[in-house]
Amino acid sequence: MYASELREGMARHFGGPIAHDEELGIRYGIAPDGAVTGTVHPLPAIEDGNNYVAQGALATVMDTISGIASMACMDFARTCVTLNLRIDYLRPMPAGRGFIAYATPVGAVDPRRARSMVAKSEVGTPTGDGPFAVSVGRFFMLAHASPPKPPGDLPPPRRPSRAPSYAELMGMAAAEGQHLVLPFRAGLIGNGTLPSLHGGVIVSLLQDCAFRYVCRAVERPLEIASVHVSFLKLGRPEDLIAVPRLVQLGRSTATLNIVAHQGGTSGGPIAEATVTFVSAQSADG
Repeated sequence: MYASELREGMARHFGGPIAHDEELGIRYGIAPDGAVTGTVHPLPAIEDGNNYVAQGALATVMDTISGIASMACMDFARTCVTLNLRIDYLRPMPAGRGFIAYATPVGAVDPRRARSMVAKSEVGTPTGDGPFAVSVGRFFMLAHASPPKPPGDLPPPRRPSRAPSYAELMGMAAAEGQHLVLPFRAGLIGNGTLPSLHGGVIVSLLQDCAFRYVCRAVERPLEIASVHVSFLKLGRPEDLIAVPRLVQLGRSTATLNIVAHQGGTSGGPIAEATVTFVSAQSADG
């Protein structure tokens, strides 16, 4: 597949850009080995405020590129939703250089007949440094709710968000107890054909809720090592709330379970994550 075919397939499938991807300025392409790529140029809206790329931004890009790679493998004959996603963060990614994600479907003998696809991805810098994070996800393939749109090309890209940081862009707010709320806005939509929230947005909320909990619970700095998310229902276009539960807390590691709800905590979970933390200090210090 060529980059022009990828863009045409996405235009036919989505009928326009993916809202949250446009906020981050993701630009899609095809690598020489056939992997689907997503390139993000340096901008404050992807940074964490501490001179690193925000892990939420990395999660968003890895989720979206893996889903697009799965659909491209089927020539966009079906749409997809994320069933589960595991991300391992290998080291913090310095801000200021932008980054590029590569995604490739794996394990599908006859992709056109598959009910689900597995895709792997990794993130590095445009100059080849990396990987800084890797992921494996399973994506459930759905028939189109409406007939595919006529062939065409994506409209010109919109200007990425001018938010001063990823946290400001997302607008997450503490609620009662340890709960964390993500107010809905149109920019959080991932698949407008359903419509549903971006899977990366949900991962970002779950990660941030876990991180805030750990920062309050321990004095020694810990950082996220891995997150494993199961998506239970489609995220509707409305507010999200995350609820944490401590599983294990040690001197150098911690594990939390985080559940995302809509319609209040009585509305039933739409996603659940296990987030693992390790000491942020080097082995020799």
